[in-house]
Amino acid sequence: LQQRGNMTMYEDDKAIIKVFSAGRDGARAVGRMAGRIQGVDYFGSIEELAGRSGRIVANSDLESLPVMAEELVAVLHPVMVGTDLVFIVSSCEEGAEQEYARSAAEAARREGVVTLGITPAKGVTVRNPGTFDSLIHVNRSCIVPWDDSIPVTFGNEALLDYLSRHAVHQLTTLITEYSLICVDFADVKAVFSCGGDSFMSIGMAGGVGKGAIAGENALHGLARQNVDIAGADGVLALVTGWNNITMDDFDAASRTIHGAVSDDANIIIGLIIDDALGENMKVTLFADFNGSGLE
Repeated sequence: LQQRGNMTMYEDDKAIIKVFSAGRDGARAVGRMAGRIQGVDYFGSIEELAGRSGRIVANSDLESLPVMAEELVAVLHPVMVGTDLVFIVSSCEEGAEQEYARSAAEAARREGVVTLGITPAKGVTVRNPGTFDSLIHVNRSCIVPWDDSIPVTFGNEALLDYLSRHAVHQLTTLITEYSLICVDFADVKAVFSCGGDSFMSIGMAGGVGKGAIAGENALHGLARQNVDIAGADGVLALVTGWNNITMDDFDAASRTIHGAVSDDANIIIGLIIDDALGENMKVTLFADFNGSGLE
């Protein structure tokens, strides 16, 4: 048993979540996640796992050797057993990197694992290659309000690493943490189930009317990526604030998001308390498209 606040949960009820990487960018981002996010198992890079098998040479051209790709799926399958959700962080560039990510996703999906890819955007548009339940795009322009000092403080690569980590952290928090308005694994699975592409944005606000403003800023974060949330098939949002956040703040953010999305979309919004935000409020928004809503 585990005690969280006034609630008791069984260990067996916890979703098993794992994070892998494929390629240099993915390995760097995942390496910075280790130890920073609770409730997640880190399994390193797909290339390392392949190399340990003794049967596959890292950076092999899996695309031209489909037998080797199938062998990699067999190598990865045992580590997927018993898992509920897998994140695979990769730039998904063509060649060996994309094939390693695809093989890992295939191994997970054969075991019935919800498989989410996370790809840091560097200006090249990558679409879901068809093996992920959803491919989540993280873009340096997704933060609103934008401060020109952000990329200078982080550096471009470190900023993309942070955003990749933020995506994993927010979705993991929604699943593993009990809070005022809870979202569980079934909710996350319901949104990211169409085999398409998702886009993340982060809206911040403080002061009077911060709920509506934070919601609007999250919508602007999608618009900055040329993403029209009106065409989304599913929307998942996490509203985060200090313990001074009111239900009016939450309702205002929720109404702002609902007002921008189609009535047919599956919309799920959770609320969690984070003292680190002080007087501010944050809305992290994921908009999922099955392909028809994207150009």
